[in-house]
Amino acid sequence: MSTPHTQPRPTPRTHEVVVDDELTLFVRDWGPLDGAPIIHHHGMPSCSLSVPGGWSCPDDDHVRLIGFDRPGYGRSPARAGRRVGDAAQWTRLIADALGLDRFSLFGMSAGAPHAAAAAASLGERVHKLCLVNGLGPDELPGFDPASEMLPESRQEIACARAGRAVLQRFIDALLVEPEPMEPWFKRLSASDIELLGRREVQVEDAAVYDETMRAGRDGWLDDDLALFHYPWGCDPAAVTAQALLLHGMEDVLVPSNHADAWIVALGHGQLIKLPHAGHWLRDHEPDALRWLADPSDAPARLSP
Repeated sequence: MSTPHTQPRPTPRTHEVVVDDELTLFVRDWGPLDGAPIIHHHGMPSCSLSVPGGWSCPDDDHVRLIGFDRPGYGRSPARAGRRVGDAAQWTRLIADALGLDRFSLFGMSAGAPHAAAAAASLGERVHKLCLVNGLGPDELPGFDPASEMLPESRQEIACARAGRAVLQRFIDALLVEPEPMEPWFKRLSASDIELLGRREVQVEDAAVYDETMRAGRDGWLDDDLALFHYPWGCDPAAVTAQALLLHGMEDVLVPSNHADAWIVALGHGQLIKLPHAGHWLRDHEPDALRWLADPSDAPARLSP
């Protein structure tokens, strides 16, 4: 019998959505066409080959999961100076191109601010919003995203706040190392280590990283600057969609105080903190997708 990691990789539909004369976004469209549409904003560094719950999840749960490479990642050209708020335009154009009148949004880690920005701008077009271990709202008064982070993350944020040249030197120094993320990964919780040790996760993650970095470091660089250097250009309090926030209490990459800040910034939402989970919530993401696809207003319920 085949095991999940020996089965062929699912082949998503792909699209190229024009933003303007200089930017075209590469889109991957997973799952059945008649599934409930969910637009996914990936983490940092990452790309649209990353799928909540794993590559087979959209088909298994009958959802249409639409991911795209943010500019500078994978197959989308870079755009220096992009802002978090630009995600609203990208999301709208993707939805329009695919004929989606209404859809839900999923944002993971550094993708969470981008998903929230889209929800804030697109109003009634957004059915529901889910933020998973979301990097917190840098512009919220009294909240410092770096306050409880690892020293390496605090250094990265400080470099981003100092500007492009300083941040570029920081990221370039990481990328000459055989394992650029090792300073962070050596500090992960036991739950993250177990999950990342699964063979099917390793296969997917290796493919995602190779695809992410095919265009170089610009996506990572421009994400950091958008999150910590430039004004976001959006107001999370403008989000009217029903919101769900999931956060692992053992997450050392994005501490749980970020989830608390999101509840304040949004002014509403269901917050579920998972006591024995870290940064990767793969086992809980299918429940989140099913909640996003549910047409009712019922609160989310996670499997044990």
